[in-house]
Amino acid sequence: MTRTHIAKWLTLLSVVLALALTAALAACGSDEPSGVTGPDRTASTPTETPASPARTPSTPGSGAAPTATDAPAASGSDETDREALVAFYNATNGENWYGSDNWLSDAPLGQWDGVTTNDDGRVTGLWLSGYYLRGEIPPELGSLSNLTTLRLDLNELSGEIPPELGNLSNLVELDLNFNGLIGEIPPELGSLSNLTTLYLAGNELSEEIPAELGNLANLQALDIRHSQLSGPIPPELGSLSNLTFLYLNLNQLSGEIPPELGNLAKLQKLHLGGNQFEGCVPLNLQGPLSSTSDLGDLPFCRSHAPSAGR
Repeated sequence: MTRTHIAKWLTLLSVVLALALTAALAACGSDEPSGVTGPDRTASTPTETPASPARTPSTPGSGAAPTATDAPAASGSDETDREALVAFYNATNGENWYGSDNWLSDAPLGQWDGVTTNDDGRVTGLWLSGYYLRGEIPPELGSLSNLTTLRLDLNELSGEIPPELGNLSNLVELDLNFNGLIGEIPPELGSLSNLTTLYLAGNELSEEIPAELGNLANLQALDIRHSQLSGPIPPELGSLSNLTFLYLNLNQLSGEIPPELGNLAKLQKLHLGGNQFEGCVPLNLQGPLSSTSDLGDLPFCRSHAPSAGR
């Protein structure tokens, strides 16, 4: 058996182990309750550029994310996109990926493994889930101005999330789940006005949740569970009027649960267990939401907090 074959078998084994970890987390009472659709963690690549992300929110969700609206005109060219992809390949051990057909070749970018493009040849999607990526995400990725979908989950990426990703003004889906990323969640991600899904679970971020995430007006699903986050939940998250799923469980979050979360009228699942919260659960989180969610071990408050909002 050649070295290439051995590497590919080891890669497949790592993906299987990662999927087993996801399933184990989902089975925990403090993680996902029964009936919740688990993450779609396939490593398949679309054959054409989708009009919108080709999957529903990964943990959990139903219904396709809407296409980016009111997106600004993209800058750059297919040549600058090519340069960004080459930098990404070199920074993430591209020669040992699970698949890298046509990468670094003269072939159109849409023929590079895991890459989708629009009619102008600009990169719109990077689909590299479970491709055995290793290394740090390079800041050059922030120059892919037409990018709508970035899926780098189930890999071994390390280092910090580059703040340059906040330049991806057309981005609709960002999935970095289950890597080894460290540091903070860049506040710059709060400028991604078209973002509907943000997945950062299963990393080692160990910093506070930036209040700027409350600016993501189109966000439908936010999953940052099991990422060693600390500090309080910023009350600004109560401004995410389109949010349906919020997963913050299995971290080291502290302080009181902000009553502003009760303003999230579309929220269907709220998982907060496995943290270090104090006080009580605001009464405006009681009712149908409490029966489908994990609000931890705290009792419900006896009266509404003045800042509850509704």
